Amino acid sequence: MSSTELKSFINKDELLIQFPTIGSREEGYLAVAEAQKTCPFPIQRTYWVYGCRDRMKRGGHAHHNLHQILICVAGEVKVILHDGFQKYEFCLNDPAMGLYQKPLVWGDLIYHQNSVLVVLASEHYLTEDYIRDYQQFLEISKNNHQ
Repeated sequence: MSSTELKSFINKDELLIQFPTIGSREEGYLAVAEAQKTCPFPIQRTYWVYGCRDRMKRGGHAHHNLHQILICVAGEVKVILHDGFQKYEFCLNDPAMGLYQKPLVWGDLIYHQNSVLVVLASEHYLTEDYIRDYQQFLEISKNNHQ
């Protein structure tokens, strides 16, 4: 298959996860993420990003093996995912909605001030799992999807 025939491997519709929600406007809401139920992998690590300046850019990497679900629990975060062939843009601003970032997908995130992003990850932190060089990511992506 030539490079002009390479196709995107992301199905954008499969990336958004609507979490079950309990509650009402009067009492507030509770959204639920459960490993291997609403979350398609066992959760090994949970972390959150907060205190970012307005329009601060973070991310700028992909992972070899890590699966993640990104949930903006306060404010708004713009997420741009790139699978090596096509870019997809999402606006996360609903705490009952998650975005599934699969391995070998580059992610750039742009935070609104005072936003809080919670991340559910399939693995513990491993430096060697990160792909931080964009050109290297493009080569890996091309080689893995021919």
